[in-house]
Amino acid sequence: MRSLRTRFLVFLAALYWLISSAAADFFIKDGDRVAFLGDSITEQRLYTTYIEAYALTRHPNWKLTFRNVGWGGDTSWLRQRAHPDEKALFSADESAQQKMVEESVGRGLKHDVLPLKPTVVTV
Repeated sequence: MRSLRTRFLVFLAALYWLISSAAADFFIKDGDRVAFLGDSITEQRLYTTYIEAYALTRHPNWKLTFRNVGWGGDTSWLRQRAHPDEKALFSADESAQQKMVEESVGRGLKHDVLPLKPTVVTV
C-alpha cells in the first residue's frame, strides 16, 4: 500500500495542476475524451475524480468523457498490461531493451487506451 506521504504528494500535484489550469487556459477542451493511464494511484480514482469534477463543474455544458485505465503495479512502460519477458529485457543490450519497451507500450496502448479514442491521455 502506498504511504500517506506519497498519496498526499500526488494530491498536491493534482491540486497544483488544477489551480494552475484555472490561471491559464484549461488543458481539457469541449468535446475531449480523457483517459487516465497509470498505476494504483490512478486506479484508486482519487485525483482522477477531482479532475473530472473540476472540469464538469466549471464547464457543465461541455461534452466530456473520462475513463480511468489505471492498473495497480503498472509502470510507465505498461509492464502489467503487456507482460514482457523481464529476464530477457533486463539482460538485453540498450537497443534490444528499447525495442522491447516500445513493443510493451504499443501492446498496452492498443489494448487499453486506443480503443477509447482519447483526445487527452494523462500518464
